Amino acid sequence: MKKDKNIKDLKDWQSKQYSPGNFIGTGKVPRPLLGLSKFPKILIGIGIFSLILALFFLLKKAWLFSLFHFIFGILFFYGGITRIIEKNKK
Repeated sequence: MKKDKNIKDLKDWQSKQYSPGNFIGTGKVPRPLLGLSKFPKILIGIGIFSLILALFFLLKKAWLFSLFHFIFGILFFYGGITRIIEKNKK
């Protein structure tokens, strides 16, 4: 039920994204990554994947891409671990 509403809201946003002022002040702008905090295992998976990409780019001597993936990999991994620890405390 909520998934259908999220898809409907996303399609509405996509069709009106270039209409100036349509979503200002209404709080209707969708945030697709907001729901990821409910699934910490996915966050950990994204973090591990990003760290693997960082190693790949490091081997290819693409330092900027490596740094980018390393930072986001650590952040996603840390976020997933903290969500699991918080969930287990309850």
